Amino acid sequence: MRPIKLVPLARDYIWGGTRLKTEYNIETDLDPVAEAWMLSPTNDTSVIASGEHKGEPITALLEDGEDISSVFPLMVKFIDAAKPLSVQVHPSDEFAQENYGTCGKTECWFVLDAQPGAYLYHGFSRPVDREEVRRRIDDGTLIDVLNKIEVKKNDVFYIESGTLHAIGPGVLIAEIQQNSPWTFRVYDFKRVDKDGNPRELHIEEALACMSLDTFQGHRRPKLLESGDGYEIYTMVSCPYFTAYVYEVKKKASLSGTSKKWRGLLITDGQVTIRNTNDGDTFTARKGEFYLLPRNEDEYEINGEAQLILVD
Repeated sequence: MRPIKLVPLARDYIWGGTRLKTEYNIETDLDPVAEAWMLSPTNDTSVIASGEHKGEPITALLEDGEDISSVFPLMVKFIDAAKPLSVQVHPSDEFAQENYGTCGKTECWFVLDAQPGAYLYHGFSRPVDREEVRRRIDDGTLIDVLNKIEVKKNDVFYIESGTLHAIGPGVLIAEIQQNSPWTFRVYDFKRVDKDGNPRELHIEEALACMSLDTFQGHRRPKLLESGDGYEIYTMVSCPYFTAYVYEVKKKASLSGTSKKWRGLLITDGQVTIRNTNDGDTFTARKGEFYLLPRNEDEYEINGEAQLILVD
């Protein structure tokens, strides 16, 4: 089976911009476009864009008795923050399982682009207790004790569940996350939705699952391998997912997988990908996502592009 292209699912949250349409070829009538869900196992399930199952949801790839959350435990997104996102937190597996019967949400951000001076919030800047956090939520001064970090292209942020965080304006991100719906907002800059209503906050839930004792920071991808025409970096490796950044300048190779599926996100450029076993070749472009099936094949990548391999 050749790699399978998926159809992006666009979302028009109020803080979004236009870059996913104009630069990442996300086809939608929505405006703004805040997110493009490149892999979405549940809620709105991803649809297959190529091959024998074209037009069908990715549930068509399941074998009898398989659960989609086990086969596809992750979501992959593009995020265009033209305006700041709400200050929010995600629950741990333990909290989410106990209260909702689902997994929690740990995620990782890879900064694709950032305007000069762009920033995000990641954890607290100093020790706080829950009483102070509640008071600052009430009086609108919460961001005064958050860890504000200036971001640059190719920065990596690992957002462990329980960590208070928010993306600032002018940041474009590729996100990998556990497939969980739980986001608890604690501060939203007094904004209203398209109908003029204040967006819902989830203060009690956030306070219950929030971590207060970890102060987070950013890092750069770690060089794993390099050769004539390519470099491979480790973006993140955690209990929930592993991801690698491929900087392809001329040519690179990609091995098959013993897992059920892996994902390939094209974040810049264009390449041709050739299966060296049978010669099957296709073109992959910026703004596309492919599922790589389990096989022992080798793939040859030719061209100039940046790719993220989600394992």
